[in-house]
Amino acid sequence: MLGQLGIGMGQQARHKALSAIPLPPFDPEAGLSLTGVFDVGGITDPLTAYLTSDMVFAADAVLPSTPANGVLFEHGGGETGHIVLLRDGGHTLRVRAGDGASPYDTNSTAVLDVTNFPQDDQLHNLVWDIRVSGPGRVRLWIDGILAGEAFTTGGSLENGQWSGGGTGNFATGANSNIYGEIWVVPWPAAVSGQLRMYAGQLVAV
Repeated sequence: MLGQLGIGMGQQARHKALSAIPLPPFDPEAGLSLTGVFDVGGITDPLTAYLTSDMVFAADAVLPSTPANGVLFEHGGGETGHIVLLRDGGHTLRVRAGDGASPYDTNSTAVLDVTNFPQDDQLHNLVWDIRVSGPGRVRLWIDGILAGEAFTTGGSLENGQWSGGGTGNFATGANSNIYGEIWVVPWPAAVSGQLRMYAGQLVAV
């Protein structure tokens, strides 16, 4: 869902969700202009207007105490794509953007693997951004704390895009088709509200 109605609903959902989360020391979404939101489910919008743009995404999700695989967000596919997921039996929280192949080209793919993250069955604010131009980069904040960043080995993200378009999903695993990652496995815990998208922007730090 995109547009003014979606933006209003997204802001309300965020305020409601964050009421259950302690105020973070830093709010990565502060000062950003919301482009649109997505409900839990498959995403059929190819997001064509934004594929070459820097991006920020945010979601409020429970991080389970019992480790399990699952996809929080995916868009694109085997040529160029982006995915955020729990993998390695749920012990690794990965943010990946660029080449959708396996093995992926490190010159055009940024892959961040976080293993030291909360696993407490509590709701957490997850914000990540993607820089397309070289060196391509992904960053992740958990509850306002930078969990890590990763870069390509020098080049821009694959084809100068963070996603190749097509379809994706939020929290259901539907349409997941980035090679080397798990497919069609839903997020293993609850999410609150909608996925928030900020196109053409990066987190200001």
